[in-house]
Amino acid sequence: MNVETRLASRLAGATVAVTGGFGLVGSRIVHKLRALGAEPVAVGKLDAYEPSVSSNLFGISPTDADVIAGDITDAALIDHVISRSDYVIHAAALADVAGCTRNPTAALRDNVTGTRPWCPSSDTSRKVGRG
Repeated sequence: MNVETRLASRLAGATVAVTGGFGLVGSRIVHKLRALGAEPVAVGKLDAYEPSVSSNLFGISPTDADVIAGDITDAALIDHVISRSDYVIHAAALADVAGCTRNPTAALRDNVTGTRPWCPSSDTSRKVGRG
């Protein structure tokens, strides 16, 4: 059995939260998960692109039912997302290198501080799968 077949069998019907699911990398993960039979939920801020760009370029609309808009550092959001997810893929980041250089505080907040709360939350939830 190849990797894709194993993934499809494991993910079929599973709810998979994808932080950064509106971005370049996260949106592709969302599409791949759909193709594998999972039920992805895109999570994150909607401020990186205009809504039409997210819809037209990435195929993710802020009005989709499987979208949760919010700050990935918000503890209530993290608890809500993890409580309804079988898996979490953390792909949220401030990806613009020049933007990170201009605003290192935002880069640290989104790329480092924004990751930390997801790790213990996933680890303490027996429901969230790993693998």
